[in-house]
Amino acid sequence: MKIVHFAVYFAVSLALLMLTFRIDQYLRNSTLSKTITVASYIILAFLLSLIAVYLVPSVTCLILPKLLEGGWADAIMTAGIIFVLFCAISVLFGPVGVDLPGTRIRGIFFAEWKFVVFILKNGAPLALLGGILKLFAKQ
Repeated sequence: MKIVHFAVYFAVSLALLMLTFRIDQYLRNSTLSKTITVASYIILAFLLSLIAVYLVPSVTCLILPKLLEGGWADAIMTAGIIFVLFCAISVLFGPVGVDLPGTRIRGIFFAEWKFVVFILKNGAPLALLGGILKLFAKQ
């Protein structure tokens, strides 16, 4: 079931990233390789999916083990933890200045004030998606 959640989350993450941060503009106005630009979108969507599908359930289990029974409390806690982790990643890549070598992840998604756009237009909807997937997951 986690593989299905991962695939759904990855597809939605990639689509949302491409809609929020228009890939055609970066491909057209870039001196860097088109492969690096596309790979940056895929790597970030993969990272977000890993966090939401595999890391967050483990964190939720450690924080409140009784939430494993599912339900609304588990879904809300999952969405909240996803949102907090995405905000932390956004600040880490944005103002702190961390970047993955050989990619354009910081430049496309987090440089200047883009990290705030990421939090509002990607982090919040993806956290909501994580909560919804958790709510309807069959344990």
